[in-house]
Amino acid sequence: LNEKSSNHVIHLDVVSKKALDAMHIRDETKLKESISETEALRLEIEKLKESIFKDSLTKAWTRRWLDTNLLDENGRFKNSCIIVIVDLNYFKQINDKLGHIAGDKVLQYIFFHLQSIGVPVVRYGGDEFLIVMPETKTETALVIERLRAKTEEWNNHHPDSVFKVSFAIGAAYWESTSELTVEEVMALADARMYKDKKKSKLFRND
Repeated sequence: LNEKSSNHVIHLDVVSKKALDAMHIRDETKLKESISETEALRLEIEKLKESIFKDSLTKAWTRRWLDTNLLDENGRFKNSCIIVIVDLNYFKQINDKLGHIAGDKVLQYIFFHLQSIGVPVVRYGGDEFLIVMPETKTETALVIERLRAKTEEWNNHHPDSVFKVSFAIGAAYWESTSELTVEEVMALADARMYKDKKKSKLFRND
């Protein structure tokens, strides 16, 4: 990725100089060529950005996207927000019992519903997502609980089992004037998420 990025920067420098030269001598043919090269390079850069910032499986944002777009140079969120950690319940059992293809489909299914909220969703870990919401605590709780109820309506049928998908959540409020670090706020949300995890029967015929 670093090599590709460097090559694109070099190419962009070359193309921009060609465009400036074409404008200086008023050569429309060379200018059109430079514009065409620039457009092709822009598309390549967009593809590169997607490979860096989008999770290849779920299409959720990556942690690198979070660091680049939502955090400042000191690693703090740029704006006040609600941080919500979403962690799938019994995901290891799904992978172990039904296979990784089933597990991948579950991850895609969960992200499909999470992104419907219309706010950034980051794949933060293997089976863990992070939602960053600019909402009040009450609004956040209502939105997430409705979403959780909706996802739990899905019955997944597998040759060996029928199971439901559920997740635990933990939220914490980040205020730009807070003395807490981002790591401390994340730890608070994570602790609340683990409290939310309850013992439930995932596989109906176990």
